[in-house]
This record gives sequence, C-alpha cells and structure tokens, in this order.
Amino acid sequence: MTLADPAAASALVLLGVFVLGVVAGRAKGRVVLLLGGLLLVAVLGLVLAVVEGVDPAAPPDVLGPRLGAVYALAVPPLLAFLAGWIAARASWPVRVVVVAATVLALAALPYAALGAATAGAVGG
Repeated sequence: MTLADPAAASALVLLGVFVLGVVAGRAKGRVVLLLGGLLLVAVLGLVLAVVEGVDPAAPPDVLGPRLGAVYALAVPPLLAFLAGWIAARASWPVRVVVVAATVLALAALPYAALGAATAGAVGG
C-alpha cells in the first residue's frame, strides 16, 4: 500500500484530522477550537456542494447521488475531528470506545442512502 493508493491517502488524511482534533481538545481554548473545526468542516461541505453542482431544485433522482458524494467527502473528516476532540479529554477505555465507534461509523455509514433520503426530503 502506497500513498498513490486512494484508500491509503484517505486514511492518512483522516489520521491527520484526528490528530488535529486531539490537539484542539488538549488546547486551552478547546471549545472555540471545536466550534472552529466544525465551522471549517461545514464550509468544506458547502464548497464541495458547489463544486459537485448540487442544486436543491433538482429532482431527487439527480440530487441524491450528488449529495451522497458530498457526504462521502465531508462526513469522514467531521467524525475524525470530533473523535479526536472527545478522545483528547477522555480516559483510555473511553478513547478506545470512541475510536472504535468512529471506525465502525466510517465503514458502515450509507452515504448514498443518506443522500437519497436528503434529496427526497428537500425535493419532497
């Protein structure tokens, strides 16, 4: 596995975002850094939505896959940052649970289904 592999590069990026979450959680102004990190991920999601060409007026069958692609790019960093922030202040058993739950959520989250459900609600 090399960095040319997209899965390896994604894992490395998520690890970096997790470490940023840990640093933010250990800092003095951790609540401000948490809100700043969440705001940054929200802005990232909006930028990705614009780049992906998400149009809320589009029919649900067109909007769903595009939202699924945006979710697949924006949600993993959000989860990694939050997991890092929570783990920074927790005990070791809680850290293990937080990291395990995050890994399971990243692996099992149905981004395409979430995009279709959101498109159905918006277009509905």
